[in-house]
Amino acid sequence: MGALRKAFPHPATRYVAERTTLRRLEGRIAAWRALAARAVEPNPFYGPEYLLASARHLEQEELRCIAVWRDGAGDSDLLGLFPLQRARIFDGALFPALEFYRNDYTCSTAPLVDKDDPVGVWEAFLDRCDHSPDQPQALLSRLAPTGQPCHAALLAALAARGLPHETVEAFERAAVLCPERFETAFRRMSGSRRSDIGRRRRKLRATGAVTFATVGRDGDVQGALETFLALEASGWKGEAGTALACQPATDAFARAAFSAENIEFDILAVDGRPIGVVASLVSAGALYTVKTAYDEAYANYAPGMLLCTHIMRRTAGNPAYVRLDSCAQATDGVNGYWLDREPVATIAFATSRSADPARIHRLAVFMRSAKRLKGWLKEQMAKRR
Repeated sequence: MGALRKAFPHPATRYVAERTTLRRLEGRIAAWRALAARAVEPNPFYGPEYLLASARHLEQEELRCIAVWRDGAGDSDLLGLFPLQRARIFDGALFPALEFYRNDYTCSTAPLVDKDDPVGVWEAFLDRCDHSPDQPQALLSRLAPTGQPCHAALLAALAARGLPHETVEAFERAAVLCPERFETAFRRMSGSRRSDIGRRRRKLRATGAVTFATVGRDGDVQGALETFLALEASGWKGEAGTALACQPATDAFARAAFSAENIEFDILAVDGRPIGVVASLVSAGALYTVKTAYDEAYANYAPGMLLCTHIMRRTAGNPAYVRLDSCAQATDGVNGYWLDREPVATIAFATSRSADPARIHRLAVFMRSAKRLKGWLKEQMAKRR
């Protein structure tokens, strides 16, 4: 590590960037945790527990990254963490570009960037990429929250270097973007939405005593996790073999990633029997509803919707929470209840001044075409069933 730092100082930004691995970075886990806590944009999916669980159990191989340090000292502050992988399309086919690390359980790829100088940290990252001729000069940032400050700092760093970028695709997901919106969320809902919530809650209460509970780090997290895994495996995901508990690798990942101090489980029960669970991660006051599981026998009561409105109620007025992110797709039902929108995009950009600007455009065009083709193939397969 020391040799890499000496070889690649960045006088323009005062920082030192290195290509390293998560295994080596684990030796500085306190610095990693400190960066996660003060990042300009929180991202619990790149926190130590979650990212290490991904590497050990889902990838089962070393994950590489670029780390940006304040200086070359052995006790230097970590200022930036950029986990990387080769870009993949069409069920794992490698593509000649890099991308920020993601898996099926990653809802944001915003790198961890120190809030005091986010543009400078991005410049150090780009400088390090520019000195890596053996790696692709195009990079994809998928699931990038474009309304947040980390993305704004990236655009500023690209502009300062004259590096091209292009939005490949974009969508919006449900969110509650500031504490003041928590209090007004219900009033902003349509009358039919509010009536639907009340109607389903009354119907559910007719079947038994309805209770909501939140389990965090001071509660029985392991018990809540077991409840969540069992509920998910009891439904169609269990039948399809895609529930977390169905495969040893995903089961081990869940037990490692969802046992950290920043996990929260919201549980809906009838007569003490859990019928719905939302697993959320909290980082710097931002709550991300990562996974939902429910008893399909209660589907007509919309347990997921009741839980998402419960989360709004319990976080309203609590200074520990500043933002809610549904981590949902644009078509998910939560969009009718969490009325703010978090813009999310896939961005392609050059990491080197020597990169051909036209290549970024061609990459974006190819990815859009590939997505359309994949969608068409799915439609044709569905018609044949």
